[in-house]
Amino acid sequence: SSQLIMELFRSVEMRYVRLLIPVEAARASVLNVGALECLQFTDLNAGVSVIHRQYAADVRRCDDMLRTLSYLAEQIRRDGKLAALPSSASSGNASSRSAVMSDSVMAALASELAVREAELRELTSNLEELRKREAELVEFQIVIELAGTFFSASAAPARGTEELNATSHSAASGYTADAPLLVGGSSGSGRSSPDSDAADVEMTDVGARATARLGFVAGVVATDRIAGFERVLFRATRGNVFLKQAPIDGPIADPSSGERVLKTVFVVFFAGVTAREKVQKICEAYGANRYPLPDDVAEQRHVHAELTTRLRELHVTLTASDRQRGEALASLAIRTPEWTEAVHREKTAYHVLNMCTLQGHFLQAKAWCPAKSLPRVQEAASSLAYSAGTVLRTIVEAVDYRDDPIERLRGPPTHFNTNDMTSCFQEIVNAYGIARYREVNPTVFTIITFPFLFAVMFGDVGHGCILLTAAIYLIARETTLKRRVLGEMEGMLFAGRYCLLLCALFSIYMGFLYNEFFSVPMTLFGTTRFVCPTSDMHMLEAMHGNMSYTEAANDHTCPSATTTGLILPKGSAPYPVGLDPVWHDATTELGYTNSLKMKMSIVVGVVQMTLGIIMSYLNFRHEKDTLSIYCEFVPQMLFLMSMFGYLSVLILAKWSSGSIADLYHILIYMFLDIGNVACKDPVTKEETCKENRMFAGQGGFQTLLVLIMVVCVPWMLAVKPYILNKRHQARRRAELYSRLSDDEGDEDAGDENFDFTEILVHQIIHTIEFVLGVISNTASYLRLWALSLAHSQLSTVFYNLILMSGVQLGNPVILFVGVAIWSFATFAVLIVMEGLSAFLHALRLHWVEFQNKFYRSDGWKFEPHFSAENANAVSA
Repeated sequence: SSQLIMELFRSVEMRYVRLLIPVEAARASVLNVGALECLQFTDLNAGVSVIHRQYAADVRRCDDMLRTLSYLAEQIRRDGKLAALPSSASSGNASSRSAVMSDSVMAALASELAVREAELRELTSNLEELRKREAELVEFQIVIELAGTFFSASAAPARGTEELNATSHSAASGYTADAPLLVGGSSGSGRSSPDSDAADVEMTDVGARATARLGFVAGVVATDRIAGFERVLFRATRGNVFLKQAPIDGPIADPSSGERVLKTVFVVFFAGVTAREKVQKICEAYGANRYPLPDDVAEQRHVHAELTTRLRELHVTLTASDRQRGEALASLAIRTPEWTEAVHREKTAYHVLNMCTLQGHFLQAKAWCPAKSLPRVQEAASSLAYSAGTVLRTIVEAVDYRDDPIERLRGPPTHFNTNDMTSCFQEIVNAYGIARYREVNPTVFTIITFPFLFAVMFGDVGHGCILLTAAIYLIARETTLKRRVLGEMEGMLFAGRYCLLLCALFSIYMGFLYNEFFSVPMTLFGTTRFVCPTSDMHMLEAMHGNMSYTEAANDHTCPSATTTGLILPKGSAPYPVGLDPVWHDATTELGYTNSLKMKMSIVVGVVQMTLGIIMSYLNFRHEKDTLSIYCEFVPQMLFLMSMFGYLSVLILAKWSSGSIADLYHILIYMFLDIGNVACKDPVTKEETCKENRMFAGQGGFQTLLVLIMVVCVPWMLAVKPYILNKRHQARRRAELYSRLSDDEGDEDAGDENFDFTEILVHQIIHTIEFVLGVISNTASYLRLWALSLAHSQLSTVFYNLILMSGVQLGNPVILFVGVAIWSFATFAVLIVMEGLSAFLHALRLHWVEFQNKFYRSDGWKFEPHFSAENANAVSA
C-alpha cells in the first residue's frame, strides 16, 4: 500500500523512446509492442494530410470492416443474441489481445465479413418482405371481415330495385369489377357527410331515372388520423362521398414500419373519375393502405378463404426464415466481439504506422513509455524478430525529448497508477485539470479530505448508514454491474462506489461527534456530565424528594437550566465522545453549535490551506527551484500563519482553557488598534475588555505578526522578479564575452524570450491573488458551518413536525402516513439533495481553496495506443 501511495503521489516516470521498425514487419511489430498497452506514439507526419499518408488505404479497409461489424452487432442486439452471450464476448476479447492475426488472416476475415454481411442482408430483407406481406394479408383479411358487413347490410334493399353497374377501383391491384347498386347507405354504422339524407333519397330513386356508375375504395388507416382523413375527404369532394368506417379491435402490425398500431377499416363510395383520383391522393397523403375488396358477398367469402390458406403457408415460410436468420446471428454473436476487437487493433496499428517516417528500410516512430515498462517493450520487439527468424529487428532506444522542439514545449505526459478505489478520486482531480509531469498529485490527500469535508456538512449517523447501505450494495454487486450497460446516473454512482463508501463512513463518524441519529441525540456513552447548581438542588429536594444532580439536569427541572445554566463539576471529565446530549433542545443549542461549527470550519480550512502551501514547497524542491522556495513558499506560509494560523491557535486555546475572550474583536483590532489587546483607553488607561488578553505579551506578539504580514507582501511581489532580472543580465554579459572570444552568434533560446515586464506583471497578479485569497478562501470554508447547520435543522424539522406529530396523535393511520412522508422527505431532501449539495461544496473547496495553492494542472494525460479507450477513439 505504501508503494501504491508513493506511485500516486507523483506521476509515473516517463521515457521518450525511438523505434526503428523494419518495413516488411512494420504491422506485426507495432501490434506486438502495442499489445503491452504502454506506448503513446507521437505524430511525426503532422504536416501531411491523412489521405496522403502511406497506410491510408489500409485504414479505409479497416473502416469498411468496422462498418460491417457495426451492422452485424446492431442486428445481433436487435435480436437479443449478443446480450445472451456475454461470456463468449469477453473470452473473445481476451484471445484477440493475446494473439496477433497475420495479414492473410485479416484478408480472409475481410472477405468473410463481406460474405456474412451479404448473407445477413439478404436474410433480413427476405424476412422483412415476408413480414410485410403477412401484415398486408392480415389487413386485407380484416378489411373483408369488417367492410363486408357494409355490403351485406345493403344487399336486401338492393334486390327490390333495378340493378346498376358500379366500378370499383383499388390502388393495390388496379382491377375493375361490376357490382350491384348500393342503396340504403344510412343503414350502416359509419358516419356520412352532412348531405347524407339527400344522397339516400337520390340513390333510392336512381333506378327509375337513369343508370349511374359508382365506385368505392376500401382500406385501413391509423385510428389517430381517421378524423382528419374524413374531414379532408368531405372538403375535397364537397360532400360528394360516402364514408363507412369500423375500428379494428387491438393493434396490428403496420406493413411499412412493422410497428403495432391501432387502425380503422374504411370504405369510401364516390361517383366519377375525378372523385376517384382525389380519394386515392388523400389516401396516399394519410398513409392509408388500399385493398381490392370485391362487392359480392360470395366472392368476399372466397377471397377470405384464399387469404387464410396463404397466411397459413406464409407463416410456415416465415418461421423457417426467422429460424435460419436466428442461427446465422447466433453464430455471429460468438465471433463478432473478437472480430471487432481485432479490427480495432488493426486500425490502430495502421493509424500508428501513418505517424511514422520512412528512413531507408526502416520506419521511425517515437513514443512515450513508462520507465518501468521500457524493458518489456524492448523484450517484445526482440522476441518478434526471434520468432520470425528475420535478420532485421525492431530497435527500441530511449532518447532525450528535449531534442524534439514540440515535445520540449509540452513536456512528458502524466500518468498515475490507480485501482478501483483510487480511480474515482483521481477523476475528481482530473476534472479540474491534468497534473503537470511529476508534480504533487492532490489525489493522495483527496482520498481522505474529500469524504471528511463532505461528512462535516452531512454528518448524521442515520443518514450515513443509508449511504453505507447503498455503497455496500454497489460494491457487493461489483462483478455483475461491470458486465452490464449502465445508464448515465447509474454509471456515475457505480464509478464512485468507493468514494460513496468513505463518505458514508466519515458521515457516521461526524454523526457521533455531533451526537445525532436522524437529529435525535444519542446516549451511547452515558448521560450528560452537567449537573444542577447546589442551590437548585436544595429547592428540588424540598419539592420532589431525593433527586441526583444528574437526574435533575437530564430532566431540565432545575431552575438554573433556563437562566444561568447548568454547571460542570470540578474534576469531572467532559462527555467522552461528541457533543453532550444535554445541548439538544436547549434554549442555547443554536448559539452553542453555531459557535462550535464556525470555529471548527476555520480551523479545518486553515489546516487544509497550510497543507496546500506545504505541497508547493515539495514541488519547488522537486524542481530544484530554490528561488521560489524563498520568494514564494516562505512568505506565503508566514503570511497565512500570521493571520489565520494565529486565529486557529487562539480558537484551540480558548476551547482548552475555557477562556471567554472575544476572538472576533481580537482579530479585527489586531489591525485597527495595533498592540492594544485589552481595549485600553489612551487617556484614562482603563482596560474595558481584559478577558481578551489570553497570554502575557499578547499585544507585542500581535504587533510582530502584523509587521511580518506587511513585509511578506513586497517580499512576494518584487524579490523574485528582481533576482530573475539580475540573473538574466549576468547571463547576457557572459554570452557577450563568449561571443567576443569565440566569435559565436548563437544565443540561448530560453534566455532570448526573457521579458522582465511580463514576469513582474505575473508576479503582481500572483501576489494579489494569494493575499486576497487567504481571506476569501478562509471565509469560503465557513460553508462547512452553514451546510452542517442547515442539514441538522432540516432533519430536526422533519422529525418534529412530521414524524412526532403523527406519534403524538396516536392514530395508527396517521402514524403510518407520517412515517411514510418522513421517510420520503428524509430520502429526497436530506439524502439526495443535501448529499448532492455537500458533494458539490466539497468539490469546490478542493478545487479552489486547496488545489490553487500548488496544483498547476497544465499537463496532458498519458493515453497509450491500443488501450481500450484510445483504440475506440481512434476507430471513431
